[in-house]
Amino acid sequence: YTLWSLYTFDRSPEFLLDHLVRSDFTWVSLNQAQILIAVTHLGVPALLFGAIFATATRLIRHETDSSSRATGFVYALDTVGAVIGSVLAGFVLLPRLGMNRSFMLLAGLALLIGLGILICSDRRKWVRFPSVSVVLLVLGLVIAKPPVWNPSMMAAGAYFAPFNFVRDGRVVLREMIQGDRLLFYREALASTVSVHIGDNELKFFCIDGKTEADQTPRSMILQRMIGHLPLLFHPDAQKAVNIGLGAGVSFGALATHPLEHKEVVEIEPTVQNAVRIWGELNHNVLDRDDIIITINDGRNHLFATTNRYDVITADPFEPVMAGAAHLYTVDYFQLAYDRLSEQGVMGQFLPLYEMSLDDYLMIMRSFVSVFPNTAVFYTGFDTVLVGFKGDIRMDADVLRRNFEVPEVRASLEEVGFATPESLLSMFVADLSQKPEMAGQGALNTDDRPYIEFNTPRHVLRYTTDENQAALLAHFTPIPEAWLTGVDAETAERLEEEHEAIRMMLEAAVLRAHGNNDDAFILLAQANQIAPRNPVIKNEMVAMLTVSARALMRAGNDVDATIQFQTALRLDPSDFWSIYRLVELGMRAREFEFAASVLAHGLEVYPDSPLLIGLQGRFLFTMGQEEEGLAKFLVATEIQPNSMLLWSDLLRLSQLGGNTEMARLAQDNIARMERFLRR
Repeated sequence: YTLWSLYTFDRSPEFLLDHLVRSDFTWVSLNQAQILIAVTHLGVPALLFGAIFATATRLIRHETDSSSRATGFVYALDTVGAVIGSVLAGFVLLPRLGMNRSFMLLAGLALLIGLGILICSDRRKWVRFPSVSVVLLVLGLVIAKPPVWNPSMMAAGAYFAPFNFVRDGRVVLREMIQGDRLLFYREALASTVSVHIGDNELKFFCIDGKTEADQTPRSMILQRMIGHLPLLFHPDAQKAVNIGLGAGVSFGALATHPLEHKEVVEIEPTVQNAVRIWGELNHNVLDRDDIIITINDGRNHLFATTNRYDVITADPFEPVMAGAAHLYTVDYFQLAYDRLSEQGVMGQFLPLYEMSLDDYLMIMRSFVSVFPNTAVFYTGFDTVLVGFKGDIRMDADVLRRNFEVPEVRASLEEVGFATPESLLSMFVADLSQKPEMAGQGALNTDDRPYIEFNTPRHVLRYTTDENQAALLAHFTPIPEAWLTGVDAETAERLEEEHEAIRMMLEAAVLRAHGNNDDAFILLAQANQIAPRNPVIKNEMVAMLTVSARALMRAGNDVDATIQFQTALRLDPSDFWSIYRLVELGMRAREFEFAASVLAHGLEVYPDSPLLIGLQGRFLFTMGQEEEGLAKFLVATEIQPNSMLLWSDLLRLSQLGGNTEMARLAQDNIARMERFLRR
């Protein structure tokens, strides 16, 4: 049964998505699909494994004079087997063979053992021959055509954000994974780790298929702030620890500060391989000589360590994920508080998405119950709580001195923060002065883990809007005490940037209520007030590109071009603005404009298969047919599973009369269509 299930297991993500589409994406239907997948693949083996104990006990009872002795003997063997099995599976089979081949090996051994028992225990020859024949036939088929799981399918994380894999009521999981390139995939001891690069040339890092970090500007700001914010406000930090390595961006930010002790605690050693792929984004943190990597569960480490840290922060674990909620309890926050030095600071990620307002405020309330002196910062799509063991210390001189460390400054400038004061523009509220923001109610504790069970109910809801509305309702001016030592001109500019952030939040709330026009106008005004603020700029680019795509679909190419150009001026590396502007330029026969944008795109993304293919299309259009088709071959070598590239190559090679190239494209299109129909 296990061998059979291996041939169907990697179809489980599509089954889950199909079930959700048929049942209109409800929490109940999500659980139904997960239960059906588990029962289908594990129900029969679990039932039969359970029957083995009773069967073995009865058999041995015939050879002894005591039922208790028989039961004890079988129980002892069962315990020894469980221990040996755990060691072999966890430390030998899984790291060396992976899940698929480990299951094949164990199922094959179980089949052979069962056959051996049957042959030894049954003297009837007519039973032995068909039994041996069936087993050899099954093993022969498995060896001849072993079950192969598609790693991209397994690492897609369809269970986490299923609506991303459905368009117009149709499951498009296979189409989507064809656009990504898998850079790293490893089934490790604690989790499955993977690194992908999307068709927009941005990397994303996944644990068990769930995206934990990505290269989008929003995410990069968040990850850097988790590492920087607590340290920037500490007057003399010497020891700091980051719970969770993730993609290494947060720890890389932390490691830029001049500390005596820079430590990261990570439960899964394989994550380090993925972190090296992110080297240019995490300041190549693993190549530093002054870091300490501790392989342990983060909470266990804080429980057992004798260290006292000046700063404790953590990678962005999301409460919606099973097991992560124990890092959001009062007990955990108290443990961190006890491990902080007298003037210690703690940074805590708190997402706005996939969490109801009640759950969002419960976590905030739980944190404030331990750290009453807490400041809330808004990074554009998430929040960071900065809790102080003593009084809140937002000294402008301390902030400026820490910011001016060359490595720190370079790290912050990479994500758009050119001045230390601009960091304060993200401030939302001082909870020591405004405790009503967290509200009254229950706390999330180890004994009463509300978040563990409540938060997953909202995985299918878009909850960012209601949480942003709560931030807007409690948005407060920057306290004057924090601006001590700041000159009048800088203080005025900072207050303007802070007001622009408030306007951005207001625009988000307006958009949530369907008032897109007023939201667009308000966000544009915020961008005019604070044109260098990266948080506002990122939101402006996102809104412009969404609007421009809608205009392009409606056939309004002129306005779409204007909006894509505006987005590209704000963010010269925005991939889809580059790509669409080249397409729009070619469509309008503005070839000089298209060529200049394409040249810029290839300078930013020289290895992008989509841009190289677009270059091939441009060259073909300009009469350089052979050069254009050659570019498509380069692009498809980088991304051999892109239906877009092969379809364009087929169309152009047919137009150019290149039958050999057309046949190659047809063969690959047929290959991908077989995969899509599977």
